[in-house]
Amino acid sequence: MKTRDAIGLALSQLRVQKLKSAFTLLGVTIGVMFLIAVVSIVEGMGRYVEEDFAGRLIGANTFTLRRFDNVGRGGPRSFDARSAARRPLIRMPDVDAVRSTIPATMNSAISSESFTYATAIGARPKQIQTVATEASYFAIKKFNIAQGRAFTEQEVRSGSPVVVIGTEVAEHFFPGLTAEGRQLRIGGTPFTVIGVVEKQGSVFGFSLDRLAIAPYTSAMGASSSRGATSVRSSCRPPPARRSIRAWSWRAARCADSADCAPVSRTTSVSSRRMRRSGSSTS
Repeated sequence: MKTRDAIGLALSQLRVQKLKSAFTLLGVTIGVMFLIAVVSIVEGMGRYVEEDFAGRLIGANTFTLRRFDNVGRGGPRSFDARSAARRPLIRMPDVDAVRSTIPATMNSAISSESFTYATAIGARPKQIQTVATEASYFAIKKFNIAQGRAFTEQEVRSGSPVVVIGTEVAEHFFPGLTAEGRQLRIGGTPFTVIGVVEKQGSVFGFSLDRLAIAPYTSAMGASSSRGATSVRSSCRPPPARRSIRAWSWRAARCADSADCAPVSRTTSVSSRRMRRSGSSTS
């Protein structure tokens, strides 16, 4: 049969069986539309997890190097709290060695996160998330400052009692007022508010605006109960992660060496020393 005859036969059948042809066309159309919808939903969920969930909560294209696994009570059964408690602290030479293994294009920051009650005149106490870190933390997390400014490296070196707060903290303690320049007591220590982070929203009901960020050399770093050395980057992290893991295997123990004096008390919580069998990257 010639192609021309086949096309003519097909058209004639369509004219004869109009209802059957219409339902067939409708079924094919619905199937294609459903497939497009499923693909769009999957891509949208992937983008949400990568940009909104992971990007806001953890940081897009970042990884964290910490002494303890990022689990708490009720976490994986394989987590051994006693074994983790025996892991030695990261010392400042270790921090410098870790940073020397990553590319120069990557940002890094020591950070220590905790939950502490804050107070201010005329407002009731409120539990907030505290982050004791370095100035590069804002670039790593891509935090924009809506009001005021972020603290500088000079303020980190001097341990200045300054803090940058989230919008929820600003609205709770300073409703209808400008938060910049006001005093906020965190864990009993007074801090001067120098900036407010742009509204971040929430992830699965967890508010990302209930935070206060201060230099890790300030009193906030000393009072933090849990922390980690965080290494985050704007590029894909696997090469840097492999470099750091290779360094951790090569690093010699120097707990008793005078050259490996521990980091000052203000950073001993936030800076942890890796152990061959215990260091965690996430």
